[in-house]
Amino acid sequence: MYNCQDLLYSVALSSYIVSCFIISAVRWWHVDSQKLDNGDFFIITRKSMLLLFITPILLIPAVWMHLQSDVCFMVKTYFLLAYPVFFTTLLIKYFGTIKKWKPLNAFVYTVLALFLTAVISIQVIAYSTDWLDNEKTFKVVEMVIAVLFAFFVLSGIFATLKVRAWIKAYHRRNYSTYDDFPLVFARRINFFLLILSVLVVPTVFTDSKIIMAVSILLLIVWNVIYLLFVFTSNIVKAFRQIDDEEIDTPIDSASENNKADNDKSIDNDVVERIMGEIVKYVEKEENYLNPHLTIGNVVDNCHYGRTYVSNVFKDKFGGFYNYINGLRLNFAEQYRKEHPFSTMDEIAEKSGFASRQTFYTVKRRMAKFLYAND
Repeated sequence: MYNCQDLLYSVALSSYIVSCFIISAVRWWHVDSQKLDNGDFFIITRKSMLLLFITPILLIPAVWMHLQSDVCFMVKTYFLLAYPVFFTTLLIKYFGTIKKWKPLNAFVYTVLALFLTAVISIQVIAYSTDWLDNEKTFKVVEMVIAVLFAFFVLSGIFATLKVRAWIKAYHRRNYSTYDDFPLVFARRINFFLLILSVLVVPTVFTDSKIIMAVSILLLIVWNVIYLLFVFTSNIVKAFRQIDDEEIDTPIDSASENNKADNDKSIDNDVVERIMGEIVKYVEKEENYLNPHLTIGNVVDNCHYGRTYVSNVFKDKFGGFYNYINGLRLNFAEQYRKEHPFSTMDEIAEKSGFASRQTFYTVKRRMAKFLYAND
């Protein structure tokens, strides 16, 4: 017979399953109207998240069979293995897509394949045999789960360290727009996902149905928060904004090397040739209108190394970011005069800004930069 605790647990588990299904449907059908050509730039990749959030379908029988010890063990195993995988995929798939990390798909799909194989196998065993009564079988299953859990945790640690390396590699001088790497969002998301992992602990290491139900309900709250991210990319943009203080002190893991490079003198003739190539590629060919232009693109189209080009940008153009966005702002002002009835979205897009919000942010910060240098 069901008591109140059992009923609460069943309601919580079924609600969790429904919330995951809703996220799967929304993530699959929702398209960011501001990023139709690159929807994954704002929101986690569709296929991977769809696959992750439909896996709770395996928990459906447990809604009414959870009184059986083997089924209860299966549910705990699912949560134990699922959220390290969620953690890893949320981190590496999002930021790896932005950074175009080559081993990304192989890494992610290996983790997902192991996870799906494990939870499906354990489900089959839980529903078809009395394996908990067999001590040898139980120890083997327990050992396999422990190995997989360790692997998934290590994968999560690797993903975290990889993102931290990308954070350290970020430098304002290399990018023409902050949308090319969500620096602040990257710093905060680790903490956000750590909370998610903590919520899973009560579902695994307690036999209290009330505590497990409360923990599952908190996971539903997290699912709702994620759903808001899917519906409103502006929330993501808010996380991605760079604070003014962080702009003034950009991260550069090789700052000492850059300082040494800047001390190197460059022949005036070489400087003039580099300036000519920069102006030709950036201004005359209007590549500054590319919203994702990086200094690497400029270097690839010059006949000189990155150090020389970077120094010329700094010494002769006031820095890559300032130079590119100064051209964009001038273009935007001219475009506005020539097309007085244009919307700000159109002006921003035509001027090489990723969005209207980016345009306003750059304009405000460039004004602050110009004021500080007067």
